[in-house]
Amino acid sequence: MTATCQTRSRDSTAGGDHIYRVRSADFSVLLSNIEELDKAALVAQRIIDIMRAPLQAEGTDIYLPPSIGIAGFPDDASDAQTLMQLA
Repeated sequence: MTATCQTRSRDSTAGGDHIYRVRSADFSVLLSNIEELDKAALVAQRIIDIMRAPLQAEGTDIYLPPSIGIAGFPDDASDAQTLMQLA
């Protein structure tokens, strides 16, 4: 299921963006080609919309609603660890 979630998230982002698996069901998305956080919010909404579709497991629909936070460099923090905590 996590591979399907990662693929769905990747399909929501642009070329040059990166998706990292942080923990078993937690992913980070690095948007490298945006200038404003408003555009990050649009990408987040696309990911939410795609993740609303159920996953199939042995004929059963499973819904995994995403939780998304956004933090921007350098406005919110200047190091990766703090950005991850704030997002």
